Amino acid sequence: MWIALDEATPENGCLHFRPGSHREGALVHFRRRDWQLCDADVIADHAVGPGRDVMVPLPPGGAIFFDGLVHLGTPANRTATRRRALQLHFHPASAVRTTEERRMEIFGSEGKDVTC
Repeated sequence: MWIALDEATPENGCLHFRPGSHREGALVHFRRRDWQLCDADVIADHAVGPGRDVMVPLPPGGAIFFDGLVHLGTPANRTATRRRALQLHFHPASAVRTTEERRMEIFGSEGKDVTC
């Protein structure tokens, strides 16, 4: 769940989703701004042409729920306007957590095989 604390606009980096991508499985995340996907894997350059991503602007207090495997991202905020949000992650009590060691084995310390 992602809750906008400030207005999230296309200009200040609102969420971008790739609909249906949760069926494609997980992608490698890397650590730059946060553990994230490469922007190019999620966010299309709309100046070049349409992409699979859908922008989700939200007013303060607006919320969106999504599957934890959906490919999403927030582009860097290049405005003077804040874009704060609160994230909540829900999972069943029966979910098995991936250990830090296993995550590092898969992704490496900064993101294994990341090209962005």
